[in-house]
Amino acid sequence: MNKYLLEYCNYVQHFKPEQNIIVINNDFKIVYISNHEFFLRYSDSFTLDADIFKCLRGLPCFELKQQIYDNLIKTKRVLGYFIAQDIDEKHEYLIDSVHLSPILDVDKNLMGIELETMAMQGLPLITLAVDSSIQNVDSINLTEREREIIVLKAMGKTNLEISSILGTIHKKEISQHTIANIIKQQIYPKLDVENKSSLIKAAHQLGLDRIIPKSLITENQLILFPTLDL
Repeated sequence: MNKYLLEYCNYVQHFKPEQNIIVINNDFKIVYISNHEFFLRYSDSFTLDADIFKCLRGLPCFELKQQIYDNLIKTKRVLGYFIAQDIDEKHEYLIDSVHLSPILDVDKNLMGIELETMAMQGLPLITLAVDSSIQNVDSINLTEREREIIVLKAMGKTNLEISSILGTIHKKEISQHTIANIIKQQIYPKLDVENKSSLIKAAHQLGLDRIIPKSLITENQLILFPTLDL
């Protein structure tokens, strides 16, 4: 391990001891792992010197995860996603938030990647990104259906796609006409907007695009944090 990465691992060990973190080098080998028991819930292959892609290969949404790593290497930006996955018979599904951060030296060269995971099972809302700009959105009095539609709109979904997604999740027919009516008659007035672009802008300003209603979660699903441009 190079000196810079070793110093970074020492930093993580001393200043982030309670967090679930894996550090990998440029060869995608695990050089540091904290709270090893946490990662054993996925597989016993998460060990020092293991190839991170071999660890992930048997888990759901592997190809999407690989694309996210590739994108981080190209952009050197912090990337994140949440994943709901059924691992084995012990779990209905696990819901975890994952942040991938590039480890850069003083010359902005990529030295490795930090993978930080947070268990989110049991929360009524799944907060995708911690951001101090998120305001108290409870005062808007949004219904669960309105929250669902706002998040899906922020992800770029059409009314037809939203009607299909919600119909599948809730196991009942929901027309795109119904979605359009909810948007125009309920969501627009509550957010004080008049069109789709202003709806998405308001959702971002309020942090609504970074809060996923648990009702949208299905098994073996990976959703990128909608505020990140991948």
